Amino acid sequence: MRAYYLTQLARYPRAAQPSCWLWLVVLLLAWRPAHAQDTLTYANWRLAQADEFNVASDSAALAARWRFSYPWGRSPGGLETEYYTGQEVNVREGSLRLTAHKLAEPRLYPAGSEVRKLRYTSGMLYGRHTAPDSLRPAPCGTGEGITYGLFEIRCRQPYDVGSFPAFWLFGNPDEVDIFEGGGSLISNNVLLYAHDYWRPGPLEEPNCQCFFFWPKATRFTHGYHRYALSWLPGELIFYFDGVPIRRETRFKPMGCAMAVIANLAMWAWAGPATDALDIDYIRIYHPRQLPAQPFGAEAAQPLKGGIFRFPKATAPAASNPAGEQRWQLSRARTGQVSLFLRDNYNPTCMSNGPLPLAPEWHGPWTIGRQATPIVVTNTDTTAAHWTVLDAQGYPCRAGDWPPGRWPVTAASLGGLAPGAYQVRVQLGRAVRYQALYLLDQPTDSGPTAAWLAPAVAAP
Repeated sequence: MRAYYLTQLARYPRAAQPSCWLWLVVLLLAWRPAHAQDTLTYANWRLAQADEFNVASDSAALAARWRFSYPWGRSPGGLETEYYTGQEVNVREGSLRLTAHKLAEPRLYPAGSEVRKLRYTSGMLYGRHTAPDSLRPAPCGTGEGITYGLFEIRCRQPYDVGSFPAFWLFGNPDEVDIFEGGGSLISNNVLLYAHDYWRPGPLEEPNCQCFFFWPKATRFTHGYHRYALSWLPGELIFYFDGVPIRRETRFKPMGCAMAVIANLAMWAWAGPATDALDIDYIRIYHPRQLPAQPFGAEAAQPLKGGIFRFPKATAPAASNPAGEQRWQLSRARTGQVSLFLRDNYNPTCMSNGPLPLAPEWHGPWTIGRQATPIVVTNTDTTAAHWTVLDAQGYPCRAGDWPPGRWPVTAASLGGLAPGAYQVRVQLGRAVRYQALYLLDQPTDSGPTAAWLAPAVAAP
């Protein structure tokens, strides 16, 4: 399209071109790809390590900063069937390629008391960070790893659904999966090893994983995307292409050092002869200023004889004590209704949601006891009229949102019963539809007296 405007400009005399240039600038500014807003700012971070992978090399050139297997072995076992080796780690044409190759015959690999049959060789990077980290809380050990920071990878996903790429942090006692890939899905996960010595309040549900999908799966395999994590005391923020897709304040790592890992695993059911995870860069940042948050706020209290008590904690997945999904409602320059999610805060664990598609988030509103509260802010100067449509498309509730903040609850929408709905939002003549799911059970869901009554014998 830009070439078209330049061609049309050449048709006019030079004297007439200044005004044409002005129109060209206006058109080029108006025509720009719409995309979800990139809010990842680097000003608050200091670059500590950058691997750009611009110089062709083999794994030997990377060995100073990365291992090519786990420190304890070359296969994690379980449902994975790969054997990690440095031969599958290579830099070619401006990117690092972690390659998986299917073996002609399975490799026998001892794992404890059993011997596994591994069907692939594959590549991984396991970070070497031996320098003392001043950000570590005092009770943590002095082993390898990094405490707090911004961790970012730009990569292209492998093609086969049996391939399992990941970029993650692992340490003692916790793990944070910045992204795990698989077909048209990616996920992020926080795993807290709650029964560790340093976390004396055992959690009943020590992990929280959220899945995100993209309707066009080829977007992951045909192009590069950025996956990042901001890790500070009390907060984790996961990013996709600079857009925050999850903010987590319930599940918080202790702050002990964790290793940075990028790997290409292969599931036991994988079938391709070869596949690859292509990495453009990996960058690690330290925070310029660390928020003040004392360590050990939840430490156990010593009892008689110096024995520690380990009280049972409530699983944080059962509630969302803080945070809300902030949706912004406005009138776009095109005259359409703009309704998009500004901040995905503490989503329900094991939830599925779409990634931010251009130019807006297209995720549904979910209302329930375990769902994050939803707030819509109408930034327009006029009231927005909303209508709730039932599953058959018939209007059942209606109201207005004047400028300001408005909670989206079953009560604020007129006392809706659980079910699936559409919300029609109207600003002037522009209309937009938003999916709504009300998950709470109705108050009268118990069995009736007639149902509980003993059956009457047939005469």
